[in-house]
Amino acid sequence: MKILRRITMCILMLISGFLIGVLIAYVMEAGKGQMLAGGAIVFGYGIGGSLMSLLVFSLLVFLKNTSAKTEKWINVFLCITIVLISIFFWNNHQNRQKIKNESIGYYQAKDQLLKNNQHNENGILGRIVC
Repeated sequence: MKILRRITMCILMLISGFLIGVLIAYVMEAGKGQMLAGGAIVFGYGIGGSLMSLLVFSLLVFLKNTSAKTEKWINVFLCITIVLISIFFWNNHQNRQKIKNESIGYYQAKDQLLKNNQHNENGILGRIVC
């Protein structure tokens, strides 16, 4: 049972460390304006966060002999952290999609108006002359 708790804690530490690293990159706007390299930069921040969390895991488990109760509470804290950061990114994604859809609707309506105006300008006389 002890080994299962530690494996779970290691996996949760890696996932939460990755998400915290990506969150730091988001806050610092690390990949902004980098075009194709932006994703790799943000991914690098995530990997860095995972490695830092793996270091913390090693210090907690191997150097300091933690109790089962402490490991359980760390796992609960890590689960809550993962859920909260995931909700933050999901909400941010939904807001961006909403803005994107509104702007696409604006440009589609603008294009439709321009097409209608061009059609009206040509009208009957435009068809007769041409």
